[in-house]
Amino acid sequence: MQVWADALAAVDTSPECLIEQSKTEPHFGHYALPDPALLVIPADDMKKLAYILMWLHARPALLYHLKRQQMTALSNQPWRDFLEMGHSDKQRNNTAAAMCREEIRKMRGEVLNTPGVSEASPDANLHPVYWEGGELACDKLSRMSLVWEILWELYELNFRIELSSLDQRASTEPMDPASHIQWLQACFPDSDFPFIKIPYMDTGLVTKDWRERLPCILAFVNIMFSWRGPKLTVFDSQLCPPEEFSHEQALELEREAAQFYTQTFFNYFGQASLIPHCILPAV
Repeated sequence: MQVWADALAAVDTSPECLIEQSKTEPHFGHYALPDPALLVIPADDMKKLAYILMWLHARPALLYHLKRQQMTALSNQPWRDFLEMGHSDKQRNNTAAAMCREEIRKMRGEVLNTPGVSEASPDANLHPVYWEGGELACDKLSRMSLVWEILWELYELNFRIELSSLDQRASTEPMDPASHIQWLQACFPDSDFPFIKIPYMDTGLVTKDWRERLPCILAFVNIMFSWRGPKLTVFDSQLCPPEEFSHEQALELEREAAQFYTQTFFNYFGQASLIPHCILPAV
């Protein structure tokens, strides 16, 4: 949605914005999963395909790891090296790629012995890979909408994990893990946070109807209201029931919430946040 893209573009990335103590925190500047942009940066279509297939090959094990609330965070370069292992013989044998493979092997630990979870191979010809219960051909992806679904899920998973990490870092309200999940779940219409099923239409924070978005936005603001630092005055409107909002008030709250989130994320993690995306590409 444009409101999130505008918020991201407006982030002040001055070094003075960074919270000093965050610079020494583990996983400062890291991603729990690959940045989806890495999958589509290559100009060569076959390289894009190799990156996407490499992600899909490793996806079950990494999601299993996250489901057990075990850390998977790496910086962008190791993730790039990891994706490259499915494409280039030369790259996969170099020290950086080898170290990345070993890091991911350690990170996954006993997951490799879990039935139905396969090890990411360094071979260019990965097999088999699956999406939504079906096996995919390794020489092409059958439709552009399939690529968009894969990227959308990766954006959405990263956004949810980043929101959870930022809330743990910035919140003044201690909470047990189960309560924390429940707290975050209110922002999303599906279940089993942070995991999702691919929807057939836009929902939650990006649904087209502002009245349907508003409860999720209010839940999102409610989370940020507990964060350290000065609060935006517009956040006081979280106390109003949804039916009392006008269209203009709802949009203003949404703009302020998106800007507050993206700026606060940069302040704590030193990088741009990943943001919600629509499942249906703009036409």
